[in-house]
Amino acid sequence: MVSAIFASPRTPGPEIDHLNGQNSAVPLSRIAWIVTVAICVVAAILVLLNGYVGYFFVLLAVAGSAAVNLR
Repeated sequence: MVSAIFASPRTPGPEIDHLNGQNSAVPLSRIAWIVTVAICVVAAILVLLNGYVGYFFVLLAVAGSAAVNLR
């Protein structure tokens, strides 16, 4: 049983494929758009808390526009 746990596979399988330094699960462009949406939403909340209602809606519109690229 112990030898089966510590035995190395003959060929790299999908379970150790992530060790080659490549992260293909999420493209960098998608991460950038997610960060953009998050920053806009946080900024919108902050300006709303400071009483800038118009800028709140503008930032929400920008966040929504950026979120379209996530589809």
